[in-house]
Amino acid sequence: MAKKAYDQEYFKDNNFDYWNRRNKAFFRKKQLRLVSDFFNFSKPVLDVGWASNPLNKALPELKVTATDLFYQGDGVIKADVYDLPFKKNTVDQIYCWCLLEHLHEPRKALDE
Repeated sequence: MAKKAYDQEYFKDNNFDYWNRRNKAFFRKKQLRLVSDFFNFSKPVLDVGWASNPLNKALPELKVTATDLFYQGDGVIKADVYDLPFKKNTVDQIYCWCLLEHLHEPRKALDE
Protein backbone atom coordinates (compact mmCIF):
# COMPACT_ATOMS: atom_id res chain seq x y z
CA MET A 1 0.00 0.00 0.00
CA ALA A 2 1.43 3.38 -1.02
CA LYS A 3 1.91 6.09 1.54
CA LYS A 4 -0.57 8.93 1.35
CA ALA A 5 0.92 12.33 0.57
CA TYR A 6 -0.14 15.04 2.99
CA ASP A 7 -0.50 18.16 0.91
CA GLN A 8 -2.27 21.48 1.32
CA GLU A 9 -5.59 20.05 0.09
CA TYR A 10 -5.45 17.29 2.69
CA PHE A 11 -5.31 19.83 5.50
CA LYS A 12 -8.11 21.92 4.00
CA ASP A 13 -10.36 18.89 3.68
CA ASN A 14 -9.59 17.39 7.09
CA ASN A 15 -10.36 20.29 9.40
CA PHE A 16 -6.83 21.48 10.14
CA ASP A 17 -8.14 23.98 12.71
CA TYR A 18 -9.63 21.16 14.79
CA TRP A 19 -6.29 19.37 14.95
CA ASN A 20 -4.44 22.59 15.81
CA ARG A 21 -6.78 23.18 18.75
CA ARG A 22 -6.48 19.58 19.90
CA ASN A 23 -2.68 19.52 19.61
CA LYS A 24 -2.40 22.86 21.37
CA ALA A 25 -4.13 21.48 24.46
CA PHE A 26 -1.93 18.38 24.42
CA PHE A 27 1.20 20.43 23.88
CA ARG A 28 0.64 22.68 26.84
CA LYS A 29 -0.06 19.85 29.24
CA LYS A 30 2.50 17.23 28.30
CA GLN A 31 5.22 18.68 26.11
CA LEU A 32 5.90 21.93 27.85
CA ARG A 33 7.21 20.18 30.94
CA LEU A 34 9.40 17.92 28.86
CA VAL A 35 10.88 20.30 26.33
CA SER A 36 11.54 23.21 28.67
CA ASP A 37 14.06 21.05 30.54
CA PHE A 38 16.09 20.45 27.37
CA PHE A 39 16.23 23.88 25.74
CA ASN A 40 19.03 26.32 26.32
CA PHE A 41 17.00 29.52 26.73
CA SER A 42 19.95 31.70 25.71
CA LYS A 43 19.99 30.21 22.17
CA PRO A 44 17.28 30.38 19.48
CA VAL A 45 15.23 27.33 18.48
CA LEU A 46 14.11 26.29 15.01
CA ASP A 47 10.59 24.81 15.15
CA VAL A 48 10.19 22.77 11.96
CA GLY A 49 6.80 21.94 10.47
CA TRP A 50 4.25 23.44 12.82
CA ALA A 51 2.32 26.37 11.39
CA SER A 52 0.51 27.42 14.54
CA ASN A 53 3.88 27.91 16.31
CA PRO A 54 2.73 26.71 19.77
CA LEU A 55 6.25 26.53 21.14
CA ASN A 56 6.66 30.28 20.74
CA LYS A 57 3.26 30.90 22.36
CA ALA A 58 3.86 28.52 25.26
CA LEU A 59 7.42 29.69 26.00
CA PRO A 60 7.54 33.39 25.02
CA GLU A 61 10.94 33.84 26.69
CA LEU A 62 12.41 31.38 24.15
CA LYS A 63 13.43 32.86 20.78
CA VAL A 64 11.69 30.61 18.25
CA THR A 65 11.79 30.65 14.45
CA ALA A 66 9.02 28.44 13.06
CA THR A 67 8.77 26.95 9.58
CA ASP A 68 5.95 25.22 7.72
CA LEU A 69 5.54 24.05 4.13
CA PHE A 70 2.06 25.52 3.56
CA TYR A 71 1.68 28.36 6.03
CA GLN A 72 3.40 31.70 6.42
CA GLY A 73 2.65 34.50 8.85
CA ASP A 74 2.59 35.18 12.59
CA GLY A 75 6.35 34.58 12.80
CA VAL A 76 6.24 31.45 10.63
CA ILE A 77 8.51 31.13 7.58
CA LYS A 78 7.22 29.14 4.62
CA ALA A 79 9.91 26.52 3.99
CA ASP A 80 10.41 22.97 2.78
CA VAL A 81 11.87 20.65 5.43
CA TYR A 82 14.12 19.14 2.74
CA ASP A 83 15.55 22.54 1.81
CA LEU A 84 15.51 24.89 4.80
CA PRO A 85 16.53 28.51 4.14
CA PHE A 86 19.33 28.59 6.72
CA LYS A 87 23.09 28.32 6.33
CA LYS A 88 24.70 25.08 7.47
CA ASN A 89 25.65 24.89 11.15
CA THR A 90 23.75 28.06 12.10
CA VAL A 91 21.00 26.37 14.13
CA ASP A 92 21.85 24.92 17.56
CA GLN A 93 18.41 23.70 18.65
CA ILE A 94 15.70 22.14 16.50
CA TYR A 95 12.22 21.20 17.61
CA CYS A 96 10.09 18.91 15.48
CA TRP A 97 6.75 17.50 16.65
CA CYS A 98 4.49 15.18 14.59
CA LEU A 99 6.32 15.72 11.34
CA LEU A 100 8.76 12.93 10.54
CA GLU A 101 6.10 10.21 10.40
CA HIS A 102 4.37 12.13 7.57
CA LEU A 103 7.45 12.43 5.35
CA HIS A 104 8.37 10.12 2.49
CA GLU A 105 12.07 10.64 3.23
CA PRO A 106 12.50 11.36 6.96
CA ARG A 107 16.25 10.63 6.89
CA LYS A 108 16.72 13.29 4.21
CA ALA A 109 14.88 15.80 6.40
CA LEU A 110 17.04 14.90 9.40
CA ASP A 111 20.18 15.29 7.31
CA GLU A 112 19.04 18.77 6.27
